[in-house]
Amino acid sequence: MEKEQVTYVSEAIGDDYKKWDYNKTIFIKTPTGSGKTTFILKNLLKHVMHNKGKILYLVNRKILEKQLQEELEDIANEYDLYININDYIYISTYQKIENLLATNSPEIMRFYGFTFVVYDECHYFFCDAAFNTLTELSYDFLRNTYCKSVQIFLSATMDNIFPILQKRKEIYLRTDTEYRFFNKETIYDNIKSDYSYININLLQNKNDLLKRILDNLENENEKWLIFVDSISYGNKLYEEIKNYDKNTNNKNDDKEVLFIDARFKNNSENKEEVNTIVKEKRSKKILITTSVMDNGISLEDEYLRNIVIMADTKETFIQMLGRKRIKNNNEKLNLYILKREIAYFDKRIDNIKDILKFYNKNKYLYRRLAMHLLEIKNLNYSVDGNTVLKNINLSVNSGDFLTIIGPSGAGKSTLLKIIASLLTPTSGSIEYEGKDISQYSPLEYRRQV
Repeated sequence: MEKEQVTYVSEAIGDDYKKWDYNKTIFIKTPTGSGKTTFILKNLLKHVMHNKGKILYLVNRKILEKQLQEELEDIANEYDLYININDYIYISTYQKIENLLATNSPEIMRFYGFTFVVYDECHYFFCDAAFNTLTELSYDFLRNTYCKSVQIFLSATMDNIFPILQKRKEIYLRTDTEYRFFNKETIYDNIKSDYSYININLLQNKNDLLKRILDNLENENEKWLIFVDSISYGNKLYEEIKNYDKNTNNKNDDKEVLFIDARFKNNSENKEEVNTIVKEKRSKKILITTSVMDNGISLEDEYLRNIVIMADTKETFIQMLGRKRIKNNNEKLNLYILKREIAYFDKRIDNIKDILKFYNKNKYLYRRLAMHLLEIKNLNYSVDGNTVLKNINLSVNSGDFLTIIGPSGAGKSTLLKIIASLLTPTSGSIEYEGKDISQYSPLEYRRQV
């Protein structure tokens, strides 16, 4: 039976979230403007607080992290003063986890102990992998660490995510690593998308784009949002528009033409401009930007009627398009798409080949960083028919501090001797850095444990 199409995430899920068990994976296809943030920060957070849990909310852009932090501060005002809402939710980026793992930083301990993990804009693992070689590092770490938590994947473009996740599953199954994917999986994909407000225009080249913009400059009632594919072209277009003189001696006001890239945080003026745009949800006359602003901003500006998107993946394209929020049925948006030459795609293919070479060269490093340092599975130990240890399962990660508590004769010392390979278990296994300890020489193993 086909699901009824709804407008908002809260409608699609209803009260299901109150019944989500641990070790459950949730996939939610969330079109732009479907209220995913409201659902997480209000509905789900309230439920988690009631049950004394905690949410790890992950995003793919610093600008989105900042926006969510501000929304969280507003929501905190709705609760009693003695409640610290940050005790129940932590917002961060995927890239922060990757950097901590890659540098073996003890700060990675900050990312343990959550009952719910929200993978917002989860297409990050697919899209950013084309230029960020650490995406699967954070993915594997999170999926292993939180295999017993509720994991929620959110994206407006979920189609290409499923093959990626399935591929990771197959890799780990082949290597006999205990990797829990899709346990008690639930998919919510009945939230409708409506793009009837769009008028599509095809541009032949970048000169055609410049001409369209310049011809439109005198129209005070229309603004432009332009997503460029490189910093160099963004700077070039910015200079061309800023210095354009159309039959007058006056140049365009610098403040009405703005170019933003990932370095905006290092420029106090640009940083303030971005903060104003995010807060007021209104654009400049012409706002040129890279993918740094493909989420984290919602422009509800009625005069923003033109958007240019230079993106070659569905995920990035949809994210950029979603920055313009339609507030009434009468609004229309002119969408401009640039025609690409074959040479452009040849260059993109060469870049992807370079990335794949890097992955293949360093695949063992990724596995090692993402896996448990020490893992005990179904361990049993008996002496003269007496059971000392029964069905022991334990995972230890780099930097963990564990305490073993039990009465005299409970088997604490026996467990430690087995881990140190001084005793042999009756059954079960012990893995160190993904390999059974029987594959190490005793001397080599004991030097490390």
